[in-house]
Amino acid sequence: MSIYRFIKTGSSLAVASMIMFSGITTAYAEDCRNLDRNTNFQNKYTKMAEAFKNQDFNTALAYGNSLLEICSRAPKLNYIMAKIYEQMNDTERAIFYYKVATRNTKEFVVESDIL
Repeated sequence: MSIYRFIKTGSSLAVASMIMFSGITTAYAEDCRNLDRNTNFQNKYTKMAEAFKNQDFNTALAYGNSLLEICSRAPKLNYIMAKIYEQMNDTERAIFYYKVATRNTKEFVVESDIL
């Protein structure tokens, strides 16, 4: 997979804000239950968001990959991975993660996440 960059620096801040304030969806799949209560996941997610905000995409990617080991199907995580790869100019990987995020959205959607 390669690295992809669609968004410009200004968009990076918007995405970082979305990451930090969107929260983690509680999943219903076996390996993704209660991510909002998984402190390991939460800590790594916060560090990934900070790295993204600071445009340290390699560090954000490292945290993202670690998070994927915990729950590879989380749509928000896969969306952020796509955004990281966009910033790194890796179109192929960005598209892959957008597809994963889209494919898994139904599994994770709860009413409060729709708004």
